[in-house]
Amino acid sequence: MTVTLAPAVLHAALAADITSDTKDRTLTGLAVPYGPVGHASLGDVTFAQGAIRLPADLGRVKLLEHHNADRSIGYLTAANDTADGLRVTFTIPESPEGDRALTMAADGRRDGLSIGVRLDDDVRAEIIRKWWDEDNTPTAATGELIEVSSVTLPAFDEARPGGSGAFAAPLAVGSPSAVLRPPPID
Repeated sequence: MTVTLAPAVLHAALAADITSDTKDRTLTGLAVPYGPVGHASLGDVTFAQGAIRLPADLGRVKLLEHHNADRSIGYLTAANDTADGLRVTFTIPESPEGDRALTMAADGRRDGLSIGVRLDDDVRAEIIRKWWDEDNTPTAATGELIEVSSVTLPAFDEARPGGSGAFAAPLAVGSPSAVLRPPPID
């Protein structure tokens, strides 16, 4: 029997800081820190330096509002893979949505980032195995960055400028077994 894995996109609010420049119309921040465990849409994950691949054309990576593909705000113009994490800069074109995103980031109402990564096949298989085994240990994730989102409630308090680290879990994501169970395999 052959089992085909559907493409899986992991959403993980793991950012450490964000700055908004309303004059230059850019949003810059740490899209994902390396090392800490993040409570992502498919379960607990970690990322290491080099684990996230970028497309040759950075502009293909969009900045979205809350992972909603119908609410594109900007596009990636720079990325720097540092020892601490993946730092990104997005250009925000002039539009009512862009103006709102820059203002909300600057005044602290939506000052977090969350990544959308198309996971590699072996990582998806490991996540499915862990679901079945009810194994809640973090998965070392790898894949291609397809989007970054501007979010209100990132997974860690450190995802905000001056964060204290008190907020340790997202509101809408639980353990992998509580969120989603894969279909049985015949």
